[in-house]
Amino acid sequence: GRDVTARPGLVLAGVFFCLYGALALTVNLPKATYGFKSDEATYYMLGLSLARDGDITYRQKDLARVWEEFPSGPQGVFLKRGQKLDGSPDLDQSRYFYGKSFIYPLFAAPLIVLFGSNGFLVLNAIALALVLLCAYLFLHARSGPLPSAVLASAFVMVSVVPVYFAQMMPEVFNFSLACLGYFCWLYKEVAAPARSPRGTAWLFTPRSDVIAAVLLGIVTFSKPTNAPLFAAPFLWWLFRLKRGAAHASTPAAESSHAAVGRSGFSRKSLRQLVIPTLAFAVVAGGLFAINMAITGDWNYQGGGDRKS
Repeated sequence: GRDVTARPGLVLAGVFFCLYGALALTVNLPKATYGFKSDEATYYMLGLSLARDGDITYRQKDLARVWEEFPSGPQGVFLKRGQKLDGSPDLDQSRYFYGKSFIYPLFAAPLIVLFGSNGFLVLNAIALALVLLCAYLFLHARSGPLPSAVLASAFVMVSVVPVYFAQMMPEVFNFSLACLGYFCWLYKEVAAPARSPRGTAWLFTPRSDVIAAVLLGIVTFSKPTNAPLFAAPFLWWLFRLKRGAAHASTPAAESSHAAVGRSGFSRKSLRQLVIPTLAFAVVAGGLFAINMAITGDWNYQGGGDRKS
């Protein structure tokens, strides 16, 4: 019966951001990381290309720029030749495009402008601080503030997540988008509007499902294998729709003035399924369409021309 207080969660997220944000701004990336790991070189060069050139095109200056900061140079950069939409070769055969999703470097680009390559880590710190706050709010809906803060901290810190914080790759970004998307979808299922903190009223409206769908659409473009994450909320909305239709078919419900179509589905419940689904399709599909408009191919990772 106690009201939920957001203050411990805000303090938790603030302390985390101050510590990891300070680390993100002060660490010497080339010295601390001993060069690039895994796919870091591709995302690093893509981020700098977006921040400094405003494109996702690979040219000689992108390669030369790496040595300004990393003496070892890039390793394992994935590139693709462009093409026209009809599949014919690109008229400019001197250019390549990066063979990775541009969405993580795009979010990092404003921070790269401000803080250089450390902007990648600043974005990671912001993303994880938001996860901590949302995890705390979700847990505090059913638990006390102290155990909620402890469990929220363990969810992020007592795991492999801090290892990925120090990498210029989208693992933390994808993890955070998925967590925030599920939080927007599920908070209303565990919390009560009257007890929730100020500023969370929108989480009990259909807008929260739309925002969840948008976030899951973005993480799907970042890594297509994340698409099944949308299955759980879609099936839940479908279940609620069918349950509402079954309720509407009872004599008591039929005597009410609810707007129910011939299918038995109310317009309101139908919108709560259709609009988030459209939002997911438009965001994920739109980002792939943008990639196609720029490079001539919707698939940034596939094709015979993609090479390392």
